[in-house]
Amino acid sequence: QRAFNFSVPGLTPHEMLRFVMHAQAQQKRDRLMVGLEYESFLSSTPRVMLGFEPARLSGQMNQMSWTERASQFCADLSTVLLSTTATINSFQILSGDTLPNRTLQADGSWQDQPLRRSGEAGFVRVGKYLATRAQPSPEAMAANLQELRELLVFAHQHDIDLRLYMSPEHLFLTQLRTQLGLNHQWQEFHRQLVAINQAVAE
Repeated sequence: QRAFNFSVPGLTPHEMLRFVMHAQAQQKRDRLMVGLEYESFLSSTPRVMLGFEPARLSGQMNQMSWTERASQFCADLSTVLLSTTATINSFQILSGDTLPNRTLQADGSWQDQPLRRSGEAGFVRVGKYLATRAQPSPEAMAANLQELRELLVFAHQHDIDLRLYMSPEHLFLTQLRTQLGLNHQWQEFHRQLVAINQAVAE
């Protein structure tokens, strides 16, 4: 049975719903495996991230004509190929002349930071993200959970076998939540996931 692995880092719940609707509009989907992350439900704004264009996605079968799709494909391709930033970065990679990740120090000097290779930079970024959103607003969480509810309803209406999963997390994150006092919110998030799933199934 054919399967398609579609993964976009940092998807918001709203974007996830629109991508699922778009995929269903192109071809009937029998099963969907959707990964959820607690952090993606904390953000209130924006509902869509830079580069996401809802107008390019179909909401129902045959909503976009073949000529519209071809025109949009050519426009996107020209944007990528004619981008000076993309061209410069590509030549730097091919020539091995890429710049290291550097941080400006207090004395005015630059220090190389090879954190990206070790993975430490990723932990620091996530830590800062959680710290700045230590007290997410109930309205933001409710709005994002509503997007998830709509996704579940959509799957039920179209007879899609939807499987939700949450990947195991690093000990760093669980310890950080404990230090920030976020464990109760994290647990409440899981309880709401279960409640929404049961309510839609009934």
